[in-house]
Amino acid sequence: MIKDGFPELTLPQVEEDEITLYIGNRLIQTFLCTPEALEELTIGHLYCRGLISSLRQISQIEICRNEIKVELKKEDAMEAPPSEPFHNPSLTFLQNLAGQIQNLAEKYRHHGGIHCAALSDGLNIVVLYEDVGRHNAFDKAIGAALNQGIDLSRLIYFSSGRINSEIAEKAAACRLSLLVSRSIATNRACAIAGRTETTIIGRIESKAPILYTACTRD
Repeated sequence: MIKDGFPELTLPQVEEDEITLYIGNRLIQTFLCTPEALEELTIGHLYCRGLISSLRQISQIEICRNEIKVELKKEDAMEAPPSEPFHNPSLTFLQNLAGQIQNLAEKYRHHGGIHCAALSDGLNIVVLYEDVGRHNAFDKAIGAALNQGIDLSRLIYFSSGRINSEIAEKAAACRLSLLVSRSIATNRACAIAGRTETTIIGRIESKAPILYTACTRD
């Protein structure tokens, strides 16, 4: 029997559920996600897709079991305010923050197999979320930052996984200036970052981090 020699499973399992998002009666997205922080997931996802540009465009978010229903106000989209100059912090500072994030990733410590997304204002970690999907974790972090009224262009994104093109596109939509990963970045992500003046640093916890793209927004 193949089960011979395997210990009985006692560790907690990674939770994953199917959640559908609607605007009115229109299906927008089906998520396979960690079923928590669904309001933040909704706000972040709508913002990253350009379906909203401000929280003021949302009149209602109703969460019922595995469905999220959103009603939007008929308002003109707001233009994002101009970004203030952003200067990349020191490598040592980023490595210290990455270490703090690793310590705060409770689900990863319990069972592994989960992505972590965190945002820092350059001084502290302002939001941190874990999810089975890196894109979901990103959306949740962005949604929480928007709920707190934080200027996204002043934030640093930290990821436990690789930076792929989807994350790079979401970061560009949010005007993030710096993406930091424990892993690597793909070639398509780097191309997007180059076009959008976004800095990407990989292998942040290694002895030799990788600077994929280096940009300073003045």
